[in-house]
Amino acid sequence: MDPDDVTFQQAAQDNERLRKALAADLEVVRAEMTTLVAELESARDDARVMAERLVERDIAHDALRDQLAAAEASQKESAEVIAAQKRHIERLKKQLQRPIRVLAKKALGRGNG
Repeated sequence: MDPDDVTFQQAAQDNERLRKALAADLEVVRAEMTTLVAELESARDDARVMAERLVERDIAHDALRDQLAAAEASQKESAEVIAAQKRHIERLKKQLQRPIRVLAKKALGRGNG
């Protein structure tokens, strides 16, 4: 056999081994990429679900804020009513402290004198 033929055969065998090794490496890389794509798709789906939950919670939060504002307004109104009732009670207490005679005259429509 010609030494050049041996060299070419050896080079061809080396190239074939190298091609097979590279093909195996590419298969490993392809498998890793497939796994990464699946993980990214899963992460994207999780992010989408999380975004939907955040939107729902934001809407619920806004509703709670509105309820709080309504409750605070109601509380303020109640405090004003209570304050008016307390003032009225104080006026009634002052009237009760007057002598009965003055109250009777006032009730009968008689003036002072």
